[in-house]
Amino acid sequence: LRGARTQAVAAAVVVLAVVGLAAAAPDGDPTGETRRVAIVQGGGPQGTRAVDTDVREVFERHLDASRTVAPGLDLVVWPEDVVDVAGPVVDFVEGEELAAEARRLEAVLVAGVIEDVGATSFRNAAVAFDGSAGGGGAVVGRVEKERRVPYGEFVPFRSLIEPLAPDILPARDALQGDGVPVLDTPAGRYAVVISWEVFFPDRARHGVSNDAAVLLNPTNGASFSGTQVQTQQVASSRLRAIETGRWVLQAAPTGFSAIVAPDGTVVQRSGVSERRILTGEVELRRGRTWYVAAGDWPTLAFAAVSLGAGWWYELARRRTNAQQTHTTGRIEPSTSAADPTPSVPTPGPS
Repeated sequence: LRGARTQAVAAAVVVLAVVGLAAAAPDGDPTGETRRVAIVQGGGPQGTRAVDTDVREVFERHLDASRTVAPGLDLVVWPEDVVDVAGPVVDFVEGEELAAEARRLEAVLVAGVIEDVGATSFRNAAVAFDGSAGGGGAVVGRVEKERRVPYGEFVPFRSLIEPLAPDILPARDALQGDGVPVLDTPAGRYAVVISWEVFFPDRARHGVSNDAAVLLNPTNGASFSGTQVQTQQVASSRLRAIETGRWVLQAAPTGFSAIVAPDGTVVQRSGVSERRILTGEVELRRGRTWYVAAGDWPTLAFAAVSLGAGWWYELARRRTNAQQTHTTGRIEPSTSAADPTPSVPTPGPS
């Protein structure tokens, strides 16, 4: 009973310590500046594959939705890979249309672009067009996706696997991006995690640790049926917001798109397949949370210490049980057994 009571007290102390640390932990600071933003969701059916989709139709769907946004915002975000061209986007009519739309909006427009590189490769990038005064719609930055989806965007060991599933695997491989995942624009400095990169905390940390004030997540879940993956992605955006102390803007072509506050609150969220424009005002934030400052090492260290403590406790428990078994299982000598004199029966009455 005493041991159980001690364990309960120790657990309560740990819980209180964690709650206290969470309350005291730095969560970033507002700079005093805000930005008016819009997220464009063009809508369309779920469960569609890229190879079966008219890429121009997807682009026009988002362009039409974007044209319902009134000028005067600071930043407009389109989803991942809703622009698909056969080379650098600035060399194609879609690039001209994006530049014109940025100028109409009088804002920075960030669009998800797929650019072919030869017959077997492509780049997946978030490209920023500056439509603010004096910007002229010029490209002012790009971030290329670094964390590619295995068997979705590239095929490991293609020569071995492709003969087994030639009609299912993607025909081309995405090139791996590099560099700091930050867009430095006239509207501010933005960290970018493209699509499933939002599931990797260190990718968001990389951008925010380079003084990004807001986190952008252009994504595309149109190939998935149902809402399970989309729900998981919103949950991950909430985690990245809390970890970095930044607002998160998630843009998806068929949902879910969302605006997430630094404390993880989902301020706005779209539905599936609908055409929707999310608008809001977000803070530009600075400062480093513990996670941005230290990364995964504290968590890994805590896990290692917990594993070691559990191992030590189990060894101590087994040792104690062995000692108790040895003590209770030993046969103590009796007085009769110690006396070698045989007993003599007591004579009865004659």
